Amino acid sequence: MTDALDRSMRAWAEALAGMRTTKPTYKASLIVAILELLESGAGQLVEPTQAGAPATLSLPTDDRLASAFDLVLAEHGALEGPGRVEQPLTHMAVRTGKMPDQLWRRRRNALTLEPPFAPVLLSPEGRAWLRITLAEELERRASPVGLRLAHALRHGWDSDRERLEEASDWLHSHSDAPLTTASDRVRESLPQLETFGLAARTREDRFRPLEGDLKTGRLIWQALRAGDTSMKLLTTSAQRRQGQEVFRARVLSNFDYWCAVCPIGIPEILEAAHLLPVHAHPEIGLDFRNGISLCRNHHRAMDEGLLAIDGERPRIGHALAQDDSARGLCEPLSANARQPFVPLHAHALDWRLNQLRG
Repeated sequence: MTDALDRSMRAWAEALAGMRTTKPTYKASLIVAILELLESGAGQLVEPTQAGAPATLSLPTDDRLASAFDLVLAEHGALEGPGRVEQPLTHMAVRTGKMPDQLWRRRRNALTLEPPFAPVLLSPEGRAWLRITLAEELERRASPVGLRLAHALRHGWDSDRERLEEASDWLHSHSDAPLTTASDRVRESLPQLETFGLAARTREDRFRPLEGDLKTGRLIWQALRAGDTSMKLLTTSAQRRQGQEVFRARVLSNFDYWCAVCPIGIPEILEAAHLLPVHAHPEIGLDFRNGISLCRNHHRAMDEGLLAIDGERPRIGHALAQDDSARGLCEPLSANARQPFVPLHAHALDWRLNQLRG
């Protein structure tokens, strides 16, 4: 082990021990996502050319990093909305004492790592050490969600199959029962089943079971992490249905389970509407930034060219707005469209606006 690597390990250990966060595993998950991008070859870490200069990590796209981050959160049941990587990544800090230690700073699709932290990420030995150190820190803090991530870091992502299968079995036999009747282990696993397309959220944070399997759920998320938002790996109708449920869960959570254009927040009657039609754009069948959360009526209105989003306002065709028979559709419209956590593709919104009739 080199002196530089030894010093870097000490810097990481001190920083992680002082890490403060309101989300128990968000910072740890972002670090894991970057480790996995490096190990898959999707990210490139360039060593500094001068002593004391920062190393630079080049990333493929923001979407690719967001999907990698979402995957880590989904794997241990901590995903509360897609793409939250955009907030913590700008300049993520872990704290030692009163002053923050910056791990990196972001400039477009590149991260510049602060010099003390670079040698660990540059070394395979250092990256393996960092995984174990993260697991130890999460175990020390002992939150349930953190312990799940720690277990995965030590034993692999598929090591929680038994827990998820137990939760799925409970849900199929107790789909109408309140969650208070479930064990903590089952209750904490249900949001994770939702991200894999195996459960759908209902009112009062209940869930209903969906058909599918964990293998397909992980296949979908592995494809998303690799930047593949098509459904080409889903070859059967059952797999494609599960893929659509994964898409729906990501779209609805991006809008916090509300219709984007009216005050309806009942998950059972919300749908994930594609902006660009998938039959013409199969490469984005699973891209949640091509999806908008709408109630059934407003989804049908958009598909018929009667509704679109113009800037931040829902917009309907002029003729429809003057039609008394459409009052039930038009009057509930909000003055401003609900904004998603992660912005939708601007060109897809524009396409829908161009389809507006009247």
